[in-house]
Amino acid sequence: MLPNNENDDFIAGIYDMLYSSIENKLVLSVDNNGISDMLNAPIEIYDEIVQQLRKFNSDNYENQLLFDEKLEGDILSVYMNYIEERHYVYELYKDGQPYKKSHRTDSRYCQFTLDQSGKYRIRVTPDTDNVKARFSQTYAYKSDSVSTGGSAAEYAEMPDHKNEWMLSLIIDRMTIKGLVGNPYKYPEGFKGMDVYQKEEMKIPYIKRENLPEISLALLEAMSKEELAAFVDAHKETISRASAAMQKYISFLQ
Repeated sequence: MLPNNENDDFIAGIYDMLYSSIENKLVLSVDNNGISDMLNAPIEIYDEIVQQLRKFNSDNYENQLLFDEKLEGDILSVYMNYIEERHYVYELYKDGQPYKKSHRTDSRYCQFTLDQSGKYRIRVTPDTDNVKARFSQTYAYKSDSVSTGGSAAEYAEMPDHKNEWMLSLIIDRMTIKGLVGNPYKYPEGFKGMDVYQKEEMKIPYIKRENLPEISLALLEAMSKEELAAFVDAHKETISRASAAMQKYISFLQ
């Protein structure tokens, strides 16, 4: 329900975030006049929305949270939300002890590939004496897990029309051998690659819901020159992205 003012882009961005987070959904577009009932949803959904809004609106480090953290297959990753320009060191802890460490970086995204069973978490240490280090949650990992992380996958699921630029990005920056989608729609393939049905895939592939996270990490790792070249080469597909995403790409430039 957009108020038709300067907040429209923000609200649309929140909507896009929620839309991409809910796997099974029915979306109804209706006139908002006279609507008074709140969404009758489990409290967990409201709690997640509140946490996301806290991250968006945080005005200092003490209020900030790890923007996103997850263990998928053998990939443990964190994505930091921050206000000021600063550098970080990401350190992987295994069973309570330091195990691996990243180099000093200004990237808000970091991932570690886990190679042994154990309990892991990531310590995020800002490069300043005025800010405390933060830990992610602790995740239990078994070494026989199958990796579904973007660094291991060589196939990617095709996104919807507005996110096609993300597919172009990972094709440019990663080793992608084929795509997952509707092969009847693309009998000759897409961008020179064969298209397979989900049922045909017997190995891990990048799912469409993971494309935004991977794409943002790839964008932020690019140099200014590489980013400018990518934007110039894919102006048409980027123009179909959400307003919030277009603004963020402009911000990175």
